[in-house]
Amino acid sequence: AWAGLCDTLLADFAHNKRSNFQVFVEGEKACGVALTLSNTSRISLDVYIALGVLYREAGRLDESLEALLQAKKINAESVRVLQELGITYAAAAAAAPDGGDPANYLKESARYFSKAEDSLQAAVALNTGSWSAREELANFYFDTERFAKAVEVYDQVLALNPGVTRALNGKGAALSWLGQ
Repeated sequence: AWAGLCDTLLADFAHNKRSNFQVFVEGEKACGVALTLSNTSRISLDVYIALGVLYREAGRLDESLEALLQAKKINAESVRVLQELGITYAAAAAAAPDGGDPANYLKESARYFSKAEDSLQAAVALNTGSWSAREELANFYFDTERFAKAVEVYDQVLALNPGVTRALNGKGAALSWLGQ
């Protein structure tokens, strides 16, 4: 029940564009109780994923990565864990502190971008039929301005599920950037 509440509050927090701090606090509390009471690794996995997403949505990227890495310890072959890790690593790359040193920013962001790509590629490799894992990878390529690669992966998404409008839009935008 606490795991379900954790997940429900996470969805509410994300849906309301992170404007309700009380929902975040309640979600964090529900996740903590669920982890304390959990007697199965499946529940713990789901709660750590929910907690990781909750922290990412709140901009608390270090805590998000910590929770998602705990989930990965429970199941290193979970496509959802790898997808969420990839998304969070990409967010961490974009938010990498430079400490006043541009070279440090480039080094930190490159490290996170590499981990993001590795996680997303692993998610695709584990579930070759998953269009959503491929879509996240295509979005990553688009966001990192690798438009030709993004088009290639968007085409794979559309081959698996022709109705994914986000993939159609992403492909169109990438082709536009490529001048096509």
